[in-house]
Amino acid sequence: MRLICALLMLFPIASFAVDGVLEINQACINAGCFPGDAAGFPITINNPGSYRLTSNIGIRSYNSPENIFVIQVISSNVSLDLNGFAVIGDTTCTDGSFKDSPVTSCLPKGVGVGIGVPVISATGISISNGFIQGMGDHGLWFGEAGCRVSNMVVSENGSYGLLGGNKGLFLNNISSRNGEGGFSVSGTLIGNSARANRTFGIQSFRGHLNNNIVNAMVVLGLSAPPVPFQIV
Repeated sequence: MRLICALLMLFPIASFAVDGVLEINQACINAGCFPGDAAGFPITINNPGSYRLTSNIGIRSYNSPENIFVIQVISSNVSLDLNGFAVIGDTTCTDGSFKDSPVTSCLPKGVGVGIGVPVISATGISISNGFIQGMGDHGLWFGEAGCRVSNMVVSENGSYGLLGGNKGLFLNNISSRNGEGGFSVSGTLIGNSARANRTFGIQSFRGHLNNNIVNAMVVLGLSAPPVPFQIV
């Protein structure tokens, strides 16, 4: 019995919802939220499956929050549902002298990311239904991975709201008041909104754009190469 208790103390016990979804919350960070996730940051998803936030994840009380990588996905075939909760950092952005003007600076800046997919070969990843605010670098970062991102609100991050991705699908997201651009992605963008970012609203390198809204940018609202590209 003592041996069993000792082993339980060494290895995190995954928290499952009744539907088999693995849960992520503030309380599990210091021990690791599930097998394969070491204690502390980043929270690492390294197995296929469904994951769900069950609380906000705040990093302001940690040392150098602007440099924290909060959640990283290093497996294919992952569904991450923020479930209406938020990943909240310490960076804040200031704007110009009139209402809804683009931000002029974001501090503190660093290398921190809210949710990232650093594995180039990762596929079948879905991120949805939540908020990311106040990261030192990017809100969402995809490397070269192809991801489906929907119903996310990403704001006041030191650099880009959403960056990277290869042939991704971006549906009904809002990216506002970020220190560089709102979206700098590759793929299909439908029903997204970019507002009051410091440089670009939407910058896309290949794909299809339909029914997106951009406003209050310093450089350009929309930037895209002539081919291969379609804007509707």
